[in-house]
Amino acid sequence: MFKPSELYKSYSKIDNIEQIATFELFEKYLKLNLRKQQKLTEIESTDLETILTKIDGGKPIPGHIYTFIYKGGPTSILDLKKEYNFIDKTPIVFCLYSDNEKMYGINFNLLPNKVRLAFLEAYYNMFEDYMKKADTLAQNNKISINKKFIDISKSRESTKIIKIFNKITKQNFNFAYRQYDYNKIINFRILEYNEWKYIPFYKPSNAILDMNFELIYKLYYKFLSVKKF
Repeated sequence: MFKPSELYKSYSKIDNIEQIATFELFEKYLKLNLRKQQKLTEIESTDLETILTKIDGGKPIPGHIYTFIYKGGPTSILDLKKEYNFIDKTPIVFCLYSDNEKMYGINFNLLPNKVRLAFLEAYYNMFEDYMKKADTLAQNNKISINKKFIDISKSRESTKIIKIFNKITKQNFNFAYRQYDYNKIINFRILEYNEWKYIPFYKPSNAILDMNFELIYKLYYKFLSVKKF
């Protein structure tokens, strides 16, 4: 797997990259519900999802990114003077930790595009040895999981990693930290490593209800300017 910043620089030159990202991250997984061979739309496409869903009863694996239809109620952003409520019906979540009832992680839909890229870059840099071989393992139908990050998650230290990422990138990933009940999740899907490159280009216009996602991003930068993490 190449560095996210390098992939971003290359793919940002594609004219219809936002439409491609919508297909790869939303339509393919949740609208069309393509699986196994049907979802292999690119030369480098893999089906690691089929392998990983057989591990630990299909419970979310820390270090992987998931998308799904969520039937939970509204979530909120607390401003200094106002509480903003909205519903994200199709989150895209980097799993930090999971237990028997919930998954905890960073919802990329709530972060501006360049901030998502900063997160992916920080994660890649911290676990570069693994990330360089992640695609190769998946392409050879082998289990591809970041064991080092999983160990960190099991020790409940993954939130400390986020604090480190915040400091390194001078961003505020805590803004997008959310938890999701399994019994409110429909069509739980694992994004393949080769699809991570589309995350910085995706616009969640079909995901966010009751609030414009651009306003969420404005609130992100407002919080970033007044609070340091």
